[in-house]
Amino acid sequence: MTNPLTDTASGMSFFVCIGGIFWLGVGLCYLRKYLRLHGANDVYSAGILFLIFFGTNLLYYSLVEPTMSHLYSFALVSMFLYFGKKWINKGEMPDAIKSAFLLGMIFLVRPVNVLAAGWLVFEAGGFMLLVQRKIQLFRSPRHAVLSVLGLILPFAIQLTIWKIQTGSWFVNSYGEESFHFLQPHLFDFLFSYRKGLFVYLPITLVALFGIIPLWKRDRIRAVIAALFFLTTTYILSCWWMWYYGGSFGTRVIVEFLPMFALLLYFFLDSLKSKAAKIAGFSLVILLTFFCQFQTHQYRYMLIHWSEMDSAKYWEVFGKSLVSGTGADNQ
Repeated sequence: MTNPLTDTASGMSFFVCIGGIFWLGVGLCYLRKYLRLHGANDVYSAGILFLIFFGTNLLYYSLVEPTMSHLYSFALVSMFLYFGKKWINKGEMPDAIKSAFLLGMIFLVRPVNVLAAGWLVFEAGGFMLLVQRKIQLFRSPRHAVLSVLGLILPFAIQLTIWKIQTGSWFVNSYGEESFHFLQPHLFDFLFSYRKGLFVYLPITLVALFGIIPLWKRDRIRAVIAALFFLTTTYILSCWWMWYYGGSFGTRVIVEFLPMFALLLYFFLDSLKSKAAKIAGFSLVILLTFFCQFQTHQYRYMLIHWSEMDSAKYWEVFGKSLVSGTGADNQ
Protein backbone atom coordinates (compact mmCIF):
# COMPACT_ATOMS: atom_id res chain seq x y z
CA MET A 1 0.00 0.00 0.00
CA THR A 2 1.44 3.37 -0.99
CA ASN A 3 1.77 6.40 1.24
CA PRO A 4 0.02 9.35 -0.47
CA LEU A 5 2.10 11.91 1.44
CA THR A 6 5.38 10.28 0.44
CA ASP A 7 4.22 9.82 -3.14
CA THR A 8 3.11 13.44 -3.34
CA ALA A 9 6.43 14.72 -1.96
CA SER A 10 8.32 12.49 -4.39
CA GLY A 11 6.22 13.76 -7.28
CA MET A 12 6.76 17.37 -6.24
CA SER A 13 10.52 16.79 -6.01
CA PHE A 14 10.50 15.30 -9.49
CA PHE A 15 8.76 18.30 -11.00
CA VAL A 16 10.99 20.71 -9.09
CA CYS A 17 13.97 18.98 -10.70
CA ILE A 18 12.33 19.19 -14.13
CA GLY A 19 11.68 22.89 -13.53
CA GLY A 20 15.28 23.38 -12.48
CA ILE A 21 16.58 21.75 -15.66
CA PHE A 22 14.22 23.92 -17.72
CA TRP A 23 15.46 27.16 -16.12
CA LEU A 24 19.04 26.00 -16.41
CA GLY A 25 18.44 25.64 -20.15
CA VAL A 26 16.91 29.11 -20.30
CA GLY A 27 19.83 30.61 -18.41
CA LEU A 28 22.48 28.94 -20.59
CA CYS A 29 20.59 29.80 -23.77
CA TYR A 30 20.47 33.51 -22.94
CA LEU A 31 24.01 33.50 -21.63
CA ARG A 32 25.08 32.18 -25.04
CA LYS A 33 23.10 34.95 -26.75
CA TYR A 34 24.70 37.49 -24.43
CA LEU A 35 28.21 36.23 -25.22
CA ARG A 36 27.39 36.37 -28.93
CA LEU A 37 26.49 40.06 -28.56
CA HIS A 38 30.05 40.56 -27.30
CA GLY A 39 31.54 38.84 -30.33
CA ALA A 40 31.99 35.27 -29.09
CA ASN A 41 31.64 32.73 -31.88
CA ASP A 42 29.87 29.37 -31.51
CA VAL A 43 33.01 27.54 -30.39
CA TYR A 44 33.89 30.07 -27.72
CA SER A 45 30.28 30.36 -26.56
CA ALA A 46 29.93 26.59 -26.17
CA GLY A 47 33.28 26.39 -24.38
CA ILE A 48 32.41 29.17 -21.92
CA LEU A 49 29.03 27.57 -21.15
CA PHE A 50 30.79 24.27 -20.47
CA LEU A 51 33.32 25.91 -18.14
CA ILE A 52 30.71 27.92 -16.25
CA PHE A 53 28.43 24.91 -15.77
CA PHE A 54 31.04 22.32 -14.81
CA GLY A 55 33.69 24.65 -13.39
CA THR A 56 31.44 26.33 -10.80
CA ASN A 57 28.69 25.38 -8.38
CA LEU A 58 26.04 26.04 -11.03
CA LEU A 59 25.88 22.29 -11.70
CA TYR A 60 25.30 21.52 -8.03
CA TYR A 61 22.50 24.05 -7.61
CA SER A 62 20.91 22.95 -10.87
CA LEU A 63 20.86 19.18 -10.30
CA VAL A 64 21.22 18.62 -6.55
CA GLU A 65 19.53 21.60 -4.88
CA PRO A 66 17.23 23.16 -7.49
CA THR A 67 14.82 24.17 -4.72
CA MET A 68 17.09 27.11 -3.85
CA SER A 69 16.61 30.40 -5.68
CA HIS A 70 20.10 30.76 -7.16
CA LEU A 71 19.48 28.79 -10.35
CA TYR A 72 16.40 30.85 -11.20
CA SER A 73 18.24 34.07 -10.44
CA PHE A 74 21.02 32.91 -12.77
CA ALA A 75 18.49 32.48 -15.57
CA LEU A 76 16.84 35.85 -14.90
CA VAL A 77 20.18 37.70 -14.76
CA SER A 78 21.31 36.06 -18.03
CA MET A 79 18.10 37.21 -19.71
CA PHE A 80 18.36 40.68 -18.16
CA LEU A 81 21.92 41.18 -19.41
CA TYR A 82 20.99 40.05 -22.91
CA PHE A 83 17.98 42.35 -23.30
CA GLY A 84 19.74 45.14 -21.40
CA LYS A 85 22.69 45.11 -23.78
CA LYS A 86 20.36 44.98 -26.79
CA TRP A 87 18.51 48.01 -25.44
CA ILE A 88 21.73 49.94 -24.83
CA ASN A 89 23.05 49.06 -28.30
CA LYS A 90 19.90 49.76 -30.31
CA GLY A 91 17.55 51.69 -28.01
CA GLU A 92 14.52 49.63 -29.02
CA MET A 93 11.44 49.84 -26.81
CA PRO A 94 10.62 46.10 -26.48
CA ASP A 95 14.09 45.42 -25.10
CA ALA A 96 13.69 48.21 -22.53
CA ILE A 97 10.35 46.81 -21.33
CA LYS A 98 11.73 43.27 -21.09
CA SER A 99 14.78 44.51 -19.18
CA ALA A 100 12.61 46.43 -16.72
CA PHE A 101 10.32 43.45 -16.15
CA LEU A 102 13.26 41.09 -15.64
CA LEU A 103 14.89 43.50 -13.17
CA GLY A 104 11.66 43.50 -11.19
CA MET A 105 11.64 39.69 -11.19
CA ILE A 106 15.29 39.59 -10.14
CA PHE A 107 14.55 41.81 -7.15
CA LEU A 108 11.46 39.80 -6.26
CA VAL A 109 13.27 36.43 -6.26
CA ARG A 110 16.24 37.68 -4.22
CA PRO A 111 16.36 41.44 -3.45
CA VAL A 112 20.15 41.78 -3.20
CA ASN A 113 20.49 40.53 -6.78
CA VAL A 114 19.28 43.93 -7.97
CA LEU A 115 23.01 44.65 -7.89
CA ALA A 116 23.03 43.08 -11.37
CA ALA A 117 21.55 46.34 -12.67
CA GLY A 118 24.94 47.93 -12.05
CA TRP A 119 26.41 45.87 -14.89
CA LEU A 120 24.43 48.01 -17.34
CA VAL A 121 26.87 50.81 -16.49
CA PHE A 122 29.58 48.53 -17.91
CA GLU A 123 27.51 47.82 -21.02
CA ALA A 124 26.87 51.52 -21.58
CA GLY A 125 30.53 52.39 -21.11
CA GLY A 126 29.90 54.77 -18.24
CA PHE A 127 27.24 55.98 -15.83
CA MET A 128 26.42 59.17 -17.72
CA LEU A 129 26.06 57.26 -20.99
CA LEU A 130 23.55 54.96 -19.30
CA VAL A 131 21.67 57.98 -17.95
CA GLN A 132 21.54 59.46 -21.45
CA ARG A 133 20.05 56.24 -22.77
CA LYS A 134 17.40 56.34 -20.04
CA ILE A 135 16.64 59.98 -20.81
CA GLN A 136 16.07 59.05 -24.45
CA LEU A 137 13.67 56.35 -23.30
CA PHE A 138 11.65 58.71 -21.11
CA ARG A 139 11.25 61.33 -23.82
CA SER A 140 8.27 59.29 -24.97
CA PRO A 141 5.52 59.20 -22.29
CA ARG A 142 4.22 55.92 -23.71
CA HIS A 143 7.63 54.28 -23.53
CA ALA A 144 8.21 55.61 -20.03
CA VAL A 145 4.87 54.30 -18.74
CA LEU A 146 5.34 50.86 -20.29
CA SER A 147 8.85 50.55 -18.86
CA VAL A 148 7.72 51.54 -15.37
CA LEU A 149 4.77 49.15 -15.57
CA GLY A 150 7.12 46.37 -16.64
CA LEU A 151 9.30 47.08 -13.60
CA ILE A 152 6.50 47.22 -11.01
CA LEU A 153 4.31 44.40 -12.38
CA PRO A 154 6.20 41.65 -10.49
CA PHE A 155 5.86 43.64 -7.26
CA ALA A 156 2.15 44.17 -7.82
CA ILE A 157 1.59 40.43 -8.28
CA GLN A 158 3.60 39.55 -5.15
CA LEU A 159 1.92 42.23 -3.03
CA THR A 160 -1.48 40.90 -4.08
CA ILE A 161 -0.49 37.34 -3.15
CA TRP A 162 0.78 38.49 0.26
CA LYS A 163 -2.45 40.40 0.88
CA ILE A 164 -4.61 37.40 0.01
CA GLN A 165 -2.55 34.95 2.08
CA THR A 166 -1.69 37.01 5.17
CA GLY A 167 -3.91 40.08 5.11
CA SER A 168 -0.81 42.28 4.89
CA TRP A 169 0.57 43.99 1.79
CA PHE A 170 4.15 43.29 2.82
CA VAL A 171 5.84 40.30 4.47
CA ASN A 172 9.48 40.44 5.56
CA SER A 173 10.62 36.84 5.17
CA TYR A 174 14.12 37.64 6.46
CA GLY A 175 12.94 38.68 9.91
CA GLU A 176 15.81 40.23 11.87
CA GLU A 177 18.50 39.00 9.47
CA SER A 178 20.31 41.88 7.79
CA PHE A 179 23.51 43.28 6.31
CA HIS A 180 26.19 44.75 8.58
CA PHE A 181 27.86 47.14 6.17
CA LEU A 182 30.51 48.26 8.65
CA GLN A 183 31.55 44.67 9.38
CA PRO A 184 32.52 43.12 6.02
CA HIS A 185 34.16 39.71 5.72
CA LEU A 186 35.65 40.36 2.31
CA PHE A 187 38.82 38.30 2.77
CA ASP A 188 36.87 35.36 4.23
CA PHE A 189 34.31 35.61 1.45
CA LEU A 190 37.05 35.29 -1.18
CA PHE A 191 39.81 33.18 0.37
CA SER A 192 38.64 31.29 3.46
CA TYR A 193 38.63 27.50 3.62
CA ARG A 194 35.11 27.73 4.96
CA LYS A 195 33.42 29.10 1.83
CA GLY A 196 36.04 31.14 -0.04
CA LEU A 197 35.00 31.90 -3.61
CA PHE A 198 38.49 31.39 -5.04
CA VAL A 199 39.08 28.24 -2.96
CA TYR A 200 36.02 26.33 -4.18
CA LEU A 201 35.43 28.05 -7.51
CA PRO A 202 38.97 29.00 -8.63
CA ILE A 203 37.90 29.47 -12.23
CA THR A 204 36.24 32.73 -11.13
CA LEU A 205 39.67 34.07 -10.20
CA VAL A 206 40.94 33.23 -13.69
CA ALA A 207 37.91 35.01 -15.15
CA LEU A 208 38.91 38.23 -13.38
CA PHE A 209 42.11 38.24 -15.41
CA GLY A 210 39.82 39.13 -18.30
CA ILE A 211 39.92 42.68 -16.97
CA ILE A 212 43.56 42.94 -18.13
CA PRO A 213 42.93 42.59 -21.91
CA LEU A 214 39.80 44.69 -21.43
CA TRP A 215 41.99 47.44 -19.94
CA LYS A 216 44.10 47.49 -23.08
CA ARG A 217 41.15 48.31 -25.33
CA ASP A 218 38.65 50.05 -23.06
CA ARG A 219 39.98 51.38 -19.75
CA ILE A 220 36.67 52.84 -18.64
CA ARG A 221 34.87 49.51 -18.94
CA ALA A 222 37.79 47.73 -17.25
CA VAL A 223 37.53 50.05 -14.25
CA ILE A 224 33.75 49.63 -14.14
CA ALA A 225 34.08 45.83 -14.21
CA ALA A 226 36.62 45.90 -11.36
CA LEU A 227 34.46 48.27 -9.29
CA PHE A 228 31.39 46.13 -9.92
CA PHE A 229 33.17 43.03 -8.66
CA LEU A 230 34.56 44.81 -5.58
CA THR A 231 31.23 46.43 -4.73
CA THR A 232 29.22 43.25 -5.19
CA THR A 233 31.55 41.05 -3.17
CA TYR A 234 31.81 43.70 -0.43
CA ILE A 235 28.03 43.93 -0.07
CA LEU A 236 27.54 40.16 -0.17
CA SER A 237 30.27 39.71 2.46
CA CYS A 238 28.40 42.06 4.81
CA TRP A 239 25.48 39.68 5.35
CA TRP A 240 25.19 38.76 9.04
CA MET A 241 26.11 35.17 8.14
CA TRP A 242 28.74 35.93 5.50
CA TYR A 243 29.14 32.25 4.54
CA TYR A 244 25.37 31.86 4.00
CA GLY A 245 24.92 28.65 5.96
CA GLY A 246 24.98 25.24 4.33
CA SER A 247 26.25 25.42 0.78
CA PHE A 248 28.85 24.23 -1.66
CA GLY A 249 31.22 27.14 -2.02
CA THR A 250 29.83 30.65 -2.22
CA ARG A 251 26.26 29.97 -3.31
CA VAL A 252 25.28 33.64 -3.62
CA ILE A 253 27.68 34.09 -6.53
CA VAL A 254 25.69 31.75 -8.82
CA GLU A 255 23.46 34.58 -10.02
CA PHE A 256 26.50 36.65 -10.99
CA LEU A 257 28.16 33.93 -13.05
CA PRO A 258 27.06 35.54 -16.36
CA MET A 259 29.43 38.44 -15.60
CA PHE A 260 32.25 36.03 -14.80
CA ALA A 261 31.46 34.17 -18.03
CA LEU A 262 31.98 37.34 -20.07
CA LEU A 263 35.27 38.14 -18.35
CA LEU A 264 36.41 34.55 -18.84
CA TYR A 265 35.70 34.93 -22.55
CA PHE A 266 37.74 38.15 -22.66
CA PHE A 267 40.65 36.34 -20.99
CA LEU A 268 40.63 33.26 -23.22
CA ASP A 269 40.08 35.29 -26.38
CA SER A 270 43.10 37.44 -25.54
CA LEU A 271 45.46 34.43 -25.71
CA LYS A 272 47.08 34.78 -29.13
CA SER A 273 50.16 32.56 -29.25
CA LYS A 274 49.87 28.79 -29.45
CA ALA A 275 51.76 28.35 -26.18
CA ALA A 276 49.52 30.83 -24.38
CA LYS A 277 46.38 29.12 -25.68
CA ILE A 278 47.60 25.70 -24.58
CA ALA A 279 48.52 27.00 -21.13
CA GLY A 280 45.32 29.01 -20.68
CA PHE A 281 42.90 26.34 -21.85
CA SER A 282 44.76 23.63 -19.94
CA LEU A 283 44.46 25.72 -16.77
CA VAL A 284 40.70 26.28 -17.03
CA ILE A 285 40.06 22.62 -17.90
CA LEU A 286 42.16 21.52 -14.92
CA LEU A 287 40.25 23.88 -12.62
CA THR A 288 36.97 22.55 -14.02
CA PHE A 289 37.94 19.00 -13.09
CA PHE A 290 39.09 20.28 -9.69
CA CYS A 291 35.68 21.87 -9.08
CA GLN A 292 33.93 18.67 -10.08
CA PHE A 293 36.10 16.68 -7.69
CA GLN A 294 35.26 19.07 -4.84
CA THR A 295 31.59 18.84 -5.81
CA HIS A 296 31.90 15.07 -5.40
CA GLN A 297 33.57 15.56 -2.01
CA TYR A 298 30.80 17.91 -0.88
CA ARG A 299 28.05 15.65 -2.18
CA TYR A 300 29.37 12.79 -0.05
CA MET A 301 30.19 14.98 2.97
CA LEU A 302 33.96 14.87 2.75
CA ILE A 303 33.68 18.66 2.55
CA HIS A 304 31.44 19.79 5.39
CA TRP A 305 28.42 21.87 4.45
CA SER A 306 29.32 24.70 6.86
CA GLU A 307 32.25 24.09 9.22
CA MET A 308 35.33 23.69 7.02
CA ASP A 309 38.68 25.15 8.10
CA SER A 310 42.27 24.77 6.89
CA ALA A 311 42.90 21.60 8.93
CA LYS A 312 39.75 19.85 7.71
CA TYR A 313 40.28 21.01 4.13
CA TRP A 314 43.80 19.62 3.84
CA GLU A 315 42.86 16.47 5.72
CA VAL A 316 40.47 15.45 2.93
CA PHE A 317 42.28 17.17 0.05
CA GLY A 318 42.51 14.77 -2.91
CA LYS A 319 40.52 12.07 -1.12
CA SER A 320 37.26 10.52 -2.30
CA LEU A 321 34.84 7.74 -1.50
CA VAL A 322 36.46 5.75 -4.28
CA SER A 323 39.75 5.79 -2.39
CA GLY A 324 37.96 4.45 0.68
CA THR A 325 37.78 7.71 2.61
CA GLY A 326 34.24 8.75 3.47
CA ALA A 327 32.38 10.81 6.00
CA ASP A 328 32.35 7.90 8.44
CA ASN A 329 36.13 7.58 8.27
CA GLN A 330 36.95 11.13 9.23
